[in-house]
Amino acid sequence: MPRSKREAHCLSILMSLMMIYIMAALMRFCMVVLMTFFMTIFGTAAAGRTGPAALADFFIYFPYNFIMALPIQMLLIAPLSLRIARILTQRE
Repeated sequence: MPRSKREAHCLSILMSLMMIYIMAALMRFCMVVLMTFFMTIFGTAAAGRTGPAALADFFIYFPYNFIMALPIQMLLIAPLSLRIARILTQRE
């Protein structure tokens, strides 16, 4: 338990920041899952697969696509887009 009002205030700020970071990470994760899901469906359809072959291809390629997309999103694309957004907003 916090001993003073200052400690309680610091604790509430820390908890708020933790929630923001958790929500941001979950947002990115869900975005990657949905992008991978729909792009795997699109790729399977573009390859001309139908029926059970398309379903089998989906379950083969979805994990592979996800494993490739998640680190690229978390390590490269998200920080790069954040920097670009900051540069563009500072110019205005």
